[in-house]
Amino acid sequence: MFMRRPIGITFLGILNLTDALRAFGLALGFLLAPHLLSSILVWFDNSVAPFSADEYGLAHRVLYFFLACLFGVLFFIYAWGFWRLKNWARVICIFFCICDLAMATGGALSPLPYLLSEKLAPVFWPHSHFVMSGLLGSLLNYMAATIVLAYLLRFPVKQAFGANPGEWKWITGVAALALISLGHSLYKSGPELEAIRWHARHGDQIFVNGVSFPVYYWHVPTIYGRDSGFSITDLRPGPLRPRSEDSFMSLDVLGFREDQNSLTVDQLVDQKIQYFGKSGYTKFNKFHLNIAKQTLSCMSENEFGSHGPVYCYGEGPIFSIYFVGGERSSKLFEFIMSAAK
Repeated sequence: MFMRRPIGITFLGILNLTDALRAFGLALGFLLAPHLLSSILVWFDNSVAPFSADEYGLAHRVLYFFLACLFGVLFFIYAWGFWRLKNWARVICIFFCICDLAMATGGALSPLPYLLSEKLAPVFWPHSHFVMSGLLGSLLNYMAATIVLAYLLRFPVKQAFGANPGEWKWITGVAALALISLGHSLYKSGPELEAIRWHARHGDQIFVNGVSFPVYYWHVPTIYGRDSGFSITDLRPGPLRPRSEDSFMSLDVLGFREDQNSLTVDQLVDQKIQYFGKSGYTKFNKFHLNIAKQTLSCMSENEFGSHGPVYCYGEGPIFSIYFVGGERSSKLFEFIMSAAK
């Protein structure tokens, strides 16, 4: 007997059909217009590194074309399974939802919340990195996974798919493992939970000799004395944080002179260059960094890329800055420095 398709199943089918169309669009972009595709991806998600046809070449682009087409075909079959009420499509979706809840993957149903958060985040800085693209983004994905999971386990939906009455046994077992895994994820998220506590007590700003610096919400600064400086070390993000690219960052901002000598800030920069030069490094960059109303003299070591350590020196209220981090952390560093006031 014909069973009418529930409206929620129709929605899930359309959602996966859009994923299939997006995969086919990416496939054509990789093959025919890589520069345009790169610009679009970077605009949507600024953590994506730009790529070019020259960098990857035709062979790589053809490979990506076939891989994206493969995913497009799989999504299309997945959407067709929902549309035709095939129970295997429902079982696969249940599995994805449980993975979202268990392994803190966040976004197995749709990456749209993260894409939108990247565009909205600058408006709400510094809360944005916690609220828009951080914990709230994860919670929204968990809520979506929970709602879809509960919906797929409803009796009318199971009846529409012609599900096996005994399937609740293995689903219950997998769900139990998911809860255990989720508890383990929370246990591993100690640094994130500590960051939430720190910002609840101290807010989102830190002062060094009257200069205010915004504090990224997943960071917990170590404060030197009273308004004399701070240090941030971010190495191992926990599962609560949705983007592992935020890791690998060390930042020191001092409101006092470490080395009590008569060297000028430019001499301190040259001294640091000489130090690296003696160790065999040859690629350096000298520049100036404006913080509030102060200009600091800086150098960066670029032997292994454009994101080497940065050393800056000034005459006060900020006397020295040290930073090292990856590409995304470098953007965060630039944003923190430009937002200081």
